[in-house]
Amino acid sequence: HKEQNRYKMAQTWINKRQTQYEQNLNYAKKLLANIDLESKNISKVICAILFWAEGNKNFSHIRFTNSDPMMIQTFINYLRQGYNLDETKFRACIHLHEYHDPKEIHEYWSKITQIPLNKFRKAYLKPHTGIRKKDNYKGCVTIYYFDSLIAHELEALYNALAIS
Repeated sequence: HKEQNRYKMAQTWINKRQTQYEQNLNYAKKLLANIDLESKNISKVICAILFWAEGNKNFSHIRFTNSDPMMIQTFINYLRQGYNLDETKFRACIHLHEYHDPKEIHEYWSKITQIPLNKFRKAYLKPHTGIRKKDNYKGCVTIYYFDSLIAHELEALYNALAIS
């Protein structure tokens, strides 16, 4: 009887969280429906915010690192949408564990980023500590785009946002 009550309580909390998530998602969709996310200026601002959070602050080029494919794809999409880019200036480098299949992971990130495989540097292999192995973990990717003017513009944008 005690186990049954715990199960019911857990289900109640799961349902509450799901309902709250759906309400938040609907609110977010309504809010974003009023913003032109395809505008060059909005794309640049979104890109700058992501760069501020996850980018390297070297500014001789753009370097953005993450293991979340949605984050990587969003950054690259807004970068491409906001700027007229020379696709030959992209490079990528993957950090893998020894248990990964480098060919499979390179193909995965190439598909996510739309950067050709010949623009990927040799993967950095991290030794496996043996402590844990994350299923479905595709490593961490660093995206490079070699344009200091865009890097400085992204810096200016996020600094202007921070000040305002």
